Amino acid sequence: MKLIIMMKRLGVFLTLIAALFLSSFSVSAQTDQQDITFGKYRILHSEILGQDRELYVKLPPNYENSEESYPIVFQLYGHFMESYYLPAIRTASIMGGLGKSPDMIVVGIKNREFRYRDLLPEAY
Repeated sequence: MKLIIMMKRLGVFLTLIAALFLSSFSVSAQTDQQDITFGKYRILHSEILGQDRELYVKLPPNYENSEESYPIVFQLYGHFMESYYLPAIRTASIMGGLGKSPDMIVVGIKNREFRYRDLLPEAY
């Protein structure tokens, strides 16, 4: 029983250490059209919403030199970079590389502040 309690405390301790370590990294704001390692950061203004939306856009290889049309995947939780957006890019890249799907454009829409308003019916 003592071993289980010690293991739980160790898990909590390691979690806190990891959180402190990860929160110590400084994050700088992007600017429109700035290259990022997994695409481009874009700002799109919506007249209907009356606000700007931040986007992460990953284009397929050779997109700039191609005249092909590409399907687009819209990832609605772009602000959850590691949990949703980057796995979507990785999956699209792997599947396209294996010939299991066409190359595609992946757009992550950063929507932390208004996601419940935008994605749920008004009754909620």
